[in-house]
Amino acid sequence: MLKSRLANKYLDSVADHKVRHRPTSNLPFHPIVFSLSGMMNGSTTKVFASWKRVMTRGTYNLMLKRLSLCLLQARVRSFEL
Repeated sequence: MLKSRLANKYLDSVADHKVRHRPTSNLPFHPIVFSLSGMMNGSTTKVFASWKRVMTRGTYNLMLKRLSLCLLQARVRSFEL
């Protein structure tokens, strides 16, 4: 429990940093923050839940599959020797 609380605190700080340092814009913005293990910060979880409510099931599932593939590719690049 302590590890997940610390990880979530760190992920929240990364999200806050992204919000503070983004270019000025009137467009809505929410950083999507994941750990290398796939853990999301709390606000990212809420955003995904809101997207699930407004997207069709097939579209939402396709988005998750594509996101999973992108994260896997990024992870592989991170660990290449």
